Amino acid sequence: MSTKRASRSRQTGFIVQAICAAGLAALIMLGFAQAAAAQNRVANPSFETPTLTAGQTTTSIPSWTVSAFNLGGISYNTPELTTSSGNQWLFFNSEISQQTTTIIEAGQTYTLKGDFGVRTDRPFPTFSEPASLELWAGGTAMDGYVPGGTFIGGTLVGVVAGQFRPGTFVWTVPPGSPLVGQRLSVRLASAFGDEIAADNISLTTPSTVPTLSEWAMILLGLMLAGGAAVVIQRRRVAG
Repeated sequence: MSTKRASRSRQTGFIVQAICAAGLAALIMLGFAQAAAAQNRVANPSFETPTLTAGQTTTSIPSWTVSAFNLGGISYNTPELTTSSGNQWLFFNSEISQQTTTIIEAGQTYTLKGDFGVRTDRPFPTFSEPASLELWAGGTAMDGYVPGGTFIGGTLVGVVAGQFRPGTFVWTVPPGSPLVGQRLSVRLASAFGDEIAADNISLTTPSTVPTLSEWAMILLGLMLAGGAAVVIQRRRVAG
């Protein structure tokens, strides 16, 4: 009898271990799902490449194409303007563009975001200088523009000295859109040709994985199943 009880006890232990392992796997999958949902489709989005040190600037802007009229580059963080992400930000006075690897999908929603500001030692006139954050389809990113591309839309962000202000543009691909299958590009522009700083540019899509509430229901179901299995096993042992 004691041998049967020991065997059943081991079976119960295996069941509990299996439930715990399933719960841990679900949590790990949740972590991967959240990371995938937050994936940024923009390369060098916060202008952290190349790596600079305090006081340095560079005219090299990897992964982006720049207008020949641009007099900017990348700057390390300064007291006159604190980054919104990382240690570096872009400064420009014309146009800069990047073609992403993202292919437009029917019915998908794309969210384009960016932060814009200006150094306190680069004061503007009394009006607020606008920065343009734009989303394009097709064409080829070149010299700060997207020749051959289709302008989808964007937003203007009025910048102020000493701080970054966010801008957001959201686009849902309409049914039957002729743009499906084309690549998306991002373009930043200084509307009036004055120096503007940009940081934390992102292009994302909504998560296609279970939501947090759905994962919670999955975990709850696993725990209930495990509890029921333990109760049934104990009753068998007691009988």
